[in-house]
Amino acid sequence: MPKDVRLEDKTKINITKGFLSFYKTKEGNTIWYIVVQEFTKEEELKKAEVSVVESIDAEDLDDLQLPF
Repeated sequence: MPKDVRLEDKTKINITKGFLSFYKTKEGNTIWYIVVQEFTKEEELKKAEVSVVESIDAEDLDDLQLPF
């Protein structure tokens, strides 16, 4: 996680920038871990989705070409 970032337990996040890394123990075991550089909380994503839906007018819906 980025430095000085604290999240409550079981907070769901969407990782927008990060990578996998690993290290070897003295016994030769490989330990994998995820380095999170940037993220957004799932609750923030839901708020953004709601605001996008609210901003679409009925006239805009006629112009949308859906793949189904």
